[in-house]
Amino acid sequence: MGAGTVNLYVTGLDDLGDGLVGDIARDVLAVEVSTSPPPDGVGGAGSEVERGDGPPARVCGEGLADGPGGQARRADAEGVHAGKRPPLRDDVRMEAHVRHVSIHGHDMAYRMEGSGPVLLLLHGIAGSSRTWRDVIPRLTDRFTVLAPDLTGHGQSEKPVGDYSLGAFATGIRDLLEVLGVDRATVVGQSFGGGVAMQFVYQYPEHCERLVLVDSGGLGREVNWVLRLVALPASEYVMPVLFPSFVRDWGDGLFRMINDRGIRLGRIDEMWSAYASLVESDNRRAFARTIKSVIDPGGQTVSAMDRLYLASSMPTLIIWGDRDVIIPVSHAYAAHEVLPGSRLEVIEGVGHFPQIESPELFVDALVGFIDTTEPAHLGAGDRQRMLRERSEPARVDLRRVG
Repeated sequence: MGAGTVNLYVTGLDDLGDGLVGDIARDVLAVEVSTSPPPDGVGGAGSEVERGDGPPARVCGEGLADGPGGQARRADAEGVHAGKRPPLRDDVRMEAHVRHVSIHGHDMAYRMEGSGPVLLLLHGIAGSSRTWRDVIPRLTDRFTVLAPDLTGHGQSEKPVGDYSLGAFATGIRDLLEVLGVDRATVVGQSFGGGVAMQFVYQYPEHCERLVLVDSGGLGREVNWVLRLVALPASEYVMPVLFPSFVRDWGDGLFRMINDRGIRLGRIDEMWSAYASLVESDNRRAFARTIKSVIDPGGQTVSAMDRLYLASSMPTLIIWGDRDVIIPVSHAYAAHEVLPGSRLEVIEGVGHFPQIESPELFVDALVGFIDTTEPAHLGAGDRQRMLRERSEPARVDLRRVG
């Protein structure tokens, strides 16, 4: 077992640790899945979870080694291994805060709480606004927190249509206008980071600050599982990869674990994404979204060649140093391109800092806001920066005419 890995021993589901499911668990969740019992003394006694029939499942967690030294923030890896702590907010209360609005005839779900300057929180692919459930309560005393379910995600409608970054950015602009929100600090995690950068590019007048959290759109590399589901016709294979009986079994297991006060952090978040893809409408929206930014070779959309347009925008980059979805090297590369940006690398954390280490995440976010002034940019500023970087086109006069 390597550092940052959880050992998950499951009985009652034959061959779960073999083949594609086991590979996904190891490479995406940093979980070792096995149907063989652990040796005595490894992983402790574990906890038994009753299933409706058949033998109980056992979850056994191993401790994590410390991450490398340096200037990175340290986390206790609370979301990487099973650690007991009281739940911050239960699902029933979270669902009570979901609101809905119709935009262009399509339903969009969102959460809006608190008072003060607006924080716009954008989730990742196959996710929803629930991904912010542990940080929203820590922010609402000082900020108005707006967290939408992007079109095709969560409780929002999943129409047949445009799932490009530009379409998502336009949809967010329309939501802000409907809600009467003029400006916001824009926070985007994973795919939501790509949407955030596109939003800043298209509508700088609505953006006060930019925060990128383990963001897509900053390099080619991405986990092989996402490249796999971006293959042509993959949507026709997804019903086999995401069967409903596995979701039902897993949902029961996670409910029992949560009821016992055990938080699995990133594993729980990744399971929620997996479970959502059992529904056909979610799968279709997921396939359209992922193929707009990823192909079998990796990410196809990169903002690196135009990040200079955000040079006047206060920018914070937050990353987990154990992210196996998008490598932390992308954070350093973006920080290099944006010399005025701030970089916070959190040790012992993977792709979901807001879930795995909400305290450090909020500390970094609020500290950044408190020590920066909001930007006041517009289309004229973009035009000026574009012209400063442009070069006159060279015309071969011999070919003219």
